[in-house]
Amino acid sequence: MQGLEGARYPNTWDCAMTILKRDGVAGFYAGVVPRLGRVIPGQGIIFMSYDTISMHVAKYLDDGTNKVTVNLSGVQSKEIRPLSCEQGLLNRADGSARFSHGSTSVVASVNGPAAAKNRRQEKVDAATLEVVFKSDKGAPTARDKEYEVILRQTFETVVYLENFPRAVISLTVQVVEDDGSLLAVAINAVNLALLDAGIPMRSLVGAITCSILDDGQLCLDPSLTEGDVSCPAI
Repeated sequence: MQGLEGARYPNTWDCAMTILKRDGVAGFYAGVVPRLGRVIPGQGIIFMSYDTISMHVAKYLDDGTNKVTVNLSGVQSKEIRPLSCEQGLLNRADGSARFSHGSTSVVASVNGPAAAKNRRQEKVDAATLEVVFKSDKGAPTARDKEYEVILRQTFETVVYLENFPRAVISLTVQVVEDDGSLLAVAINAVNLALLDAGIPMRSLVGAITCSILDDGQLCLDPSLTEGDVSCPAI
């Protein structure tokens, strides 16, 4: 991101804050979301450009053309659905945000840093990051637990947890509607909620889902229906 703005800022945080103040939250994500990324457990976040993704999946394409098709949600397969976001919508949370891609919508809230309620939550040299993922389907599923792990690993990488020893930072993610690309939307919502709470971070996180449709076309931000008919997604 600093590369986009030049070397005018001392660090990524100052650069990001300048972009947010100048272009707003929607403007920030319009520039960040197309920089695709994925999380590898134990290794943190790996960011890749669209061109890099295309290179890695070129072997799946039937021909070498760069065709653009229209996907099931009515947008081109190399575009993302309309996005929207809002911060500070929950009064009882230290930070909160809603993030939506098309019909997929997630509300994230942040509470803390606060004193740990028991010793099992305490770390002597850093804060503990707790994540609760609540789907719109009721009872927690195995996927919900998997998303909790991914979200925790993602934001443990970027939040300055060492600034708050023996404290707990609680993240709650509530799914309002799931129409595909849910994990990416959840990551973006948590990122905005942490910003709203004033939690210091090494950098900001932007996420998007990328999948390969059965016809070999690369699809950004697939809907739920497209996800059902696509090959593995990242």
